[in-house]
Amino acid sequence: MFTFVATTTFQHTGAGSFLFYPTLFIYPWAILRFYFNPITSFYIWYGIVTFFTYAISYLCMFSFSKSRIRSIIFSFIYVLAPYRLYLGGFVFGEFTAVTFIPIAFLGFYEIVCRDSKRWYVLSIGMSLLILSHVLSVLLTVEVFTFLFIILIFTRRLTFLQIKAFAFSAILTLVLSLPVLVSFATDFIGHNIYSAYKGIGILIDGNTMIQDSLSNTAGSDIGLLLLATVFVGWAKTKKGTIERYSYWMGLLLIIISTSIFPWEMISKSFLGTVQLPWRYLSYAILFLGIIASNIILAIYNSWNTKGSFVWFSLLIAIIGMYSYFGSISGTVEKIKNYDESMVLKPAVQGNIVKEIPQPVQLNVKNYKYQFGYKAAYGETDYYTKKAQDNSAYTESIINNTIIINSKKSKAVPIAGPNYLTFNLSLDRESKVDLPVVVYEHTYVYINHKKVSFSQSKRGTVQLKIDKGKNVVTVGYAPSKLYFYALFISLGSWFTLAATLIFKKMKFNTAKKDSGL
Repeated sequence: MFTFVATTTFQHTGAGSFLFYPTLFIYPWAILRFYFNPITSFYIWYGIVTFFTYAISYLCMFSFSKSRIRSIIFSFIYVLAPYRLYLGGFVFGEFTAVTFIPIAFLGFYEIVCRDSKRWYVLSIGMSLLILSHVLSVLLTVEVFTFLFIILIFTRRLTFLQIKAFAFSAILTLVLSLPVLVSFATDFIGHNIYSAYKGIGILIDGNTMIQDSLSNTAGSDIGLLLLATVFVGWAKTKKGTIERYSYWMGLLLIIISTSIFPWEMISKSFLGTVQLPWRYLSYAILFLGIIASNIILAIYNSWNTKGSFVWFSLLIAIIGMYSYFGSISGTVEKIKNYDESMVLKPAVQGNIVKEIPQPVQLNVKNYKYQFGYKAAYGETDYYTKKAQDNSAYTESIINNTIIINSKKSKAVPIAGPNYLTFNLSLDRESKVDLPVVVYEHTYVYINHKKVSFSQSKRGTVQLKIDKGKNVVTVGYAPSKLYFYALFISLGSWFTLAATLIFKKMKFNTAKKDSGL
């Protein structure tokens, strides 16, 4: 049920990918695998995430605008934006995080512009982001910080609003406590490698415009939102939320391209973003607010009896047409069997090769991918000792065991959160196992717990007696993690129960008053 370190994946190195990278929303995908083949499971999971993104974006816009038709329009714009479709191909953490971004911004809006007593909305949104994708939390905080600074200089924040932000921050910490505890106990101060600081790929403004005109899934905003950039200023009124949203959307598009001087700050804290086009998720949110308002005005201009149904169907048809157009390139690659693209079994040997791209996967060859080095993230959360030396990194990936300074390959037997090595030694030996060390790593020899040290390549190192030995290396979190899990689950339950009770009380009062 609880997965912390990679044993069957990432070349059996015990990497802490699941310890530090939030996995809550991958569990539905895993559960589906009990009932469906891996390909079908992925598409069902993709559909579930998409459905909830529709529902959440609709409900957030409805809470903001109280307009059903605008909420329908916004949800289609937001869900079918080319950049979100691009994320659904392989950036699954960010893909799920996009689902919850509207909740976080609705919560910010509630505190600043409407009802600071609804500060818990911001907590819910931020907690769900933390449980989805930590880097998206960083980006969201950056945008909030920018907005907060503007508020300080343009208007006076009340004590109640500042207190609401403080309460929201505290509740966010409680609701996402297990993720934060893992970072506190095993990451901070333990020389673990994480996202590098530096800009990997930049796109220029012309490329952004051209890709948006083609409206294909990629690092662009699509044709509709591109048009919104050009007409949005004229269609918004000074001093309105829509006008501020326009400026934010435009600014975030600029930041996501080479127009912004990323080269000057690529090694700073802001360089952690790695790929500036990640800001497009937020640009799409702000521009979607404007586009939905413009289209709503068009709807209101010819509003007749029954027009709501017909207009909703029209939006759905146009939206789905846009969807299939956006993913046409991907569909073209997978709709026909291509012998040259079908993934073949990895060649057995001492060197693990990187998986070729692109490849076609089907039910029969799905598991072949795990014999290759992952294109991205294979060595995320290795120790810095391993990351600073490419030879060490490669030796761990290739399951190189070092016995008395002699190297050989030893693929372990994988179990949940542990790896087992069967070793036969002709004398007492110093053994360096290709398993990454974390604060709560443990080692058993012949079912007896033993002490160990960290090797120069950041792996498990220990002395083992002569003869046959069963060596088990695993990871067990501190008790604090499970206390945090209990507190977090209890807080989520209490929050849900409180909101349901308040809703029932409000409905009862509304009914009694005859409204």
